Amino acid sequence: MSEKTPPATYSAALMHPVLQPPSTAAERWWSYERPPTYDVIGTTVEIEMRDGVTIACELRRPGRDGAPVEGRFPSLVVEFTPYVVLHDFYLQEADFFVRRGYNALVGTLRGIGGSGGSWDHGSFTQCGLDAHDLIEWFAAQPFSDGRVGMYGESFGAQTSYSAAVEAPEHLVAIAPMQSPSSLYFDVIFPGGVKTTERGAIDNWPDIANMTSGGVIEADAEFAANRAHPTFDGFWRNRAFIDRLGTVSVPVLAVGGWNDGYFRSGTIANIEALSERTWTIYGPWPHFFPVALADPGWTESN
Repeated sequence: MSEKTPPATYSAALMHPVLQPPSTAAERWWSYERPPTYDVIGTTVEIEMRDGVTIACELRRPGRDGAPVEGRFPSLVVEFTPYVVLHDFYLQEADFFVRRGYNALVGTLRGIGGSGGSWDHGSFTQCGLDAHDLIEWFAAQPFSDGRVGMYGESFGAQTSYSAAVEAPEHLVAIAPMQSPSSLYFDVIFPGGVKTTERGAIDNWPDIANMTSGGVIEADAEFAANRAHPTFDGFWRNRAFIDRLGTVSVPVLAVGGWNDGYFRSGTIANIEALSERTWTIYGPWPHFFPVALADPGWTESN
């Protein structure tokens, strides 16, 4: 492996996710009893943000006989990330719920894929503003009952918390899985000491380059990190420290004891919102802790 190659196990599995059959014990624990009763009707939409930038999304609705069914359904914003390469997998996640009576929206961050605007090194603030506007757009649609939830893993967990910080009127709950609290303290400068670039922890830029379809430039991300060796405004804009006080919705937080990236970050977020957080923790690494359509998700393949 060259020094520029992210860890093979993680990157290969991320690029080619594989679902494994669940064990009997896992099936009992994670079972979701509502049966699928709808087909999935999908369409591409462009949603305008408050500053005029459009965010490209896939809208999924319950349907039958090739058309959306009439009525108003609860809605989910699913995995709002820059990872366009994982888009089909995210649609599988969304479709699990659509078949059970939810609308779902899978969007791509500004500057990535078909979304307008420019990439800004993953600003939590901008992610939250855009997520807020997606949620309020979703709630206003005639096929929505006005209740919107949001969930995601890793980057999608960050955007879920960021959305809740902005307190959109129609957001009713979030489910962040393996979330960061502060990119500075979690992975880049833990304890004030710079981690090794392209090492075991500071390897996200190369992974992001692959999963964003080449839009996120790895060297530019590493350079931006190096340019801010102290916890300054750049990093405060990429942290939840002292910002979670505006969150008023219930939180289902999922974390992994073997998460080498955001184990401490996930716990910090849980502690900051302990009065409104329900938590599931397990012995998984920083990877999809459970495939929502099939709980037998593993990192091994």
